[in-house]
Amino acid sequence: MANLLRQHGIEPVAWRALRPHQHHLSSEFAASLQAKSLHNTQRNLLYAGETMCLVERFQTEGIPHLFLKGQSLAQRAYGDGMLRVLKDIDVLVPPDAAPAVEAILLEMGYRTKFPAWQSLTPEGRKRRAVAYKDVTYVHPQRKIAVELHTRLVESPYMLDLLSLRPDRVTIPGLPHPIPTLTRLEELLYLCVHGSVHRWGRLKWLADTGALLRRMEPAEHQELFELATKHRVNRAVSQTYELISTLLLTDLPKPSSSRIGNSLTSASLRSVTRDGGLLHPEATVRGKIGMLWNALLLKPDLQYRLWELWRRALPIGDKQGHLLTPRQRLAYALRLPFSAHRKVTL
Repeated sequence: MANLLRQHGIEPVAWRALRPHQHHLSSEFAASLQAKSLHNTQRNLLYAGETMCLVERFQTEGIPHLFLKGQSLAQRAYGDGMLRVLKDIDVLVPPDAAPAVEAILLEMGYRTKFPAWQSLTPEGRKRRAVAYKDVTYVHPQRKIAVELHTRLVESPYMLDLLSLRPDRVTIPGLPHPIPTLTRLEELLYLCVHGSVHRWGRLKWLADTGALLRRMEPAEHQELFELATKHRVNRAVSQTYELISTLLLTDLPKPSSSRIGNSLTSASLRSVTRDGGLLHPEATVRGKIGMLWNALLLKPDLQYRLWELWRRALPIGDKQGHLLTPRQRLAYALRLPFSAHRKVTL
């Protein structure tokens, strides 16, 4: 249990739920969970201070920006900005603002997580940005990571919410509200993000479920209409189905049969029954399921061709190096025989 809570990043949420019943837990387990939750709060305070510094710098420089997930999501979902386990600060900016933001981060002492990124030519950076939505920067002293996003998900054909009309979430104790997506846009983004990654972490499901439980019935219908507008009905279908089944939550049924009946949901249910939800990429079947799931998420030919291209012929590796045509071909040839995608990357 302790290992699963840590792996899926839900220790603080679990402790809040279990604390009134801690007399039923072993003293060692309860003490460990309490200590880790306290440590997470301390860590989140550090991230909150850094987020405020970034907000002030971006506002001073006139850079449009939104913060994704993080403490604003925790405040919306749980009423407590300190309950989520944070590994980084996700900030979304327009693509043409990325160089200015990178300059600010470097000035603040951040360094790119993968040194190869710094050595790329401007043309090389443009090529890599086609396939990857973000670049990670790490502060070596404070051990804080910032993920600089230029789009919400990897595929440019998947979800376009770059209106940058920020909603603002006030977190008690912080001097300024955090600019983020509107609540419905954030919910749609969470549905798509979780479905693209085949809900490999229970934290995503817990966050989305907590948000959905706070919605009024009319807001659910608004979400379905927004999903139809962006043609991501199947991602919303997966989310509602999994939350209803795994979190035992009563949610309204989608009004459209396109949302309620999809091959994607059937594929997800079959893998979930086999335990694949916890380790979706650990087996060949899981990897094939992830690809199948991704291809069916949106009924758009451009999207599906792009997904096949990105997964079969990646433009670069996780270290930031661009692959040569020969390396990309070699990757595609060995992809079916690899049991774990992380190893191949």
